Amino acid sequence: AAAYNCRFDILQNLLSSYSEAASIRRQILKSGTKNEEKHKSSPEFALTILEEARGKIKYAGVKDKALKEADFNRRSDLIFAYFANAPKTELPYLPTYYRDEKDRRERLKTLIRKEAVNRTAMVGADGTSSVSDMTRLAWCWMCTSNDYAGLVADVLKGLPIDVAHFLISLENPNSEPTPNIPIMQCSAPKCAVVMKSRVSFLGRYTFNPMEPPLHKTETSIVLKAKDIGAMEKYLHIQTILSESDPDIDDYSHSCGSVYGIKKSAIEVNTFTRFCEKLGLDKSRSIGEAEALLRDFYEKDDISVMSQDEGGEINLNRIGVKKIVFDEFCKLHGIDSTGCRVVAVKFMKSRKGFELELQCREILQGNGNIVPVLNDFSLESGNEDNSPPMIYGYRYGIVMPCADRDLGDILYREGISSANLRCNARQIGETLKSLHEQGISYLDLQLKNVLRFGTQMMLSDFGS
Repeated sequence: AAAYNCRFDILQNLLSSYSEAASIRRQILKSGTKNEEKHKSSPEFALTILEEARGKIKYAGVKDKALKEADFNRRSDLIFAYFANAPKTELPYLPTYYRDEKDRRERLKTLIRKEAVNRTAMVGADGTSSVSDMTRLAWCWMCTSNDYAGLVADVLKGLPIDVAHFLISLENPNSEPTPNIPIMQCSAPKCAVVMKSRVSFLGRYTFNPMEPPLHKTETSIVLKAKDIGAMEKYLHIQTILSESDPDIDDYSHSCGSVYGIKKSAIEVNTFTRFCEKLGLDKSRSIGEAEALLRDFYEKDDISVMSQDEGGEINLNRIGVKKIVFDEFCKLHGIDSTGCRVVAVKFMKSRKGFELELQCREILQGNGNIVPVLNDFSLESGNEDNSPPMIYGYRYGIVMPCADRDLGDILYREGISSANLRCNARQIGETLKSLHEQGISYLDLQLKNVLRFGTQMMLSDFGS
């Protein structure tokens, strides 16, 4: 069918019945010169056979050229969707592939977006929406390789939230170990991050609608959320740490010296960019990493000692090693996928929101105050990924999620007199620090004293 330049609908019906045909090499008869008989070609894929006719198309004018090119591209993209790994040229050591053609990617991106938006016109007998096999296969191809995460982002960019949800819920007919797994569950890690970001609040927070609020008053509500904002950076770092080659992204330093960061370590700049993605203070994060490294030295940890010949604790020279990075992530509640649980406080009052930010800015660096990782304003009212329970709440801050508040600790766990004195001392020192800076807390109660590990911190500065 490809050799005889058959119509799109014929190719479509053939591939629907026998999809393997696109991935099997075929021999066809090729016409020779006037003095030669037809001869068999070397085995070729259907896409290559079709593409050989591209330069032989005859046009009757500009309009005819546009129509014929569009029709040819459509047939070519159809066969490609069924076998995206077809080689374009098979030169030794330097093969090229049809999947790398910029124009082809752009055409498929446009097709996927168009069909997804117009899916209501393609309602099946069971009342559900769908897309053509060509579009489904092209979308699944994009989503199952980290190399095309940027292309996946371009497809989802600007789409209505319901359309984005529709695309990431499409089933992949070629998924393994079983077919027809939703693409979100079988996509490549970087593509999964892109998809989650598109359907998340502010592009990074996901909420469980079945989970009750952590805290609620007349003017604010606190919800637990998963923060996926640093997942892509986390995966990138873990890839570097698992490779045998060193991280050479940022060797040069302001002093002019260059440090050779060895394997199983990342450069400090790579580490601090990850911390900034998390909303953590750069200097404090470096201090925490150095403290963790020092602890491993004191424990005579072989995996650290064996790679530091000078014996000096210097992150710029030896980098942030995997064992330190993993422990740092554990310290900040980051799981093995690069995701962490946070608390998002939504507020109705702009005044209370600004007051809270102002107080926290003055108290920045105080270890007994719950830090702010991010803040936002929804005054434009155009955030279509907002959880339904926050209607009317236009401002918010993001904080680490505590283990429990002091009230829960007292009523559910109990507390020893020694721990009670220790907690009271921490709270008293925090209040003293506030008063010294001219801030009256005015809202001291059990639910506003939060536990993070072994440390008690004050929260809620909007009063």
